[in-house]
Amino acid sequence: MTLADLQTTLKATDADLKNVVLIQIYLTSLEHKLVVDEIYTCYFSEPYL
Repeated sequence: MTLADLQTTLKATDADLKNVVLIQIYLTSLEHKLVVDEIYTCYFSEPYL
């Protein structure tokens, strides 16, 4: 599932990404971390913890 898919699913239930408590992202390589972080910040705002 992508973050866009999650956003669409939440919208169908009258919720949004502000209702998300936990996201687990598994990377096959740490080389992808910067790209994932960049995408993540497009969907979520600070504080992330």
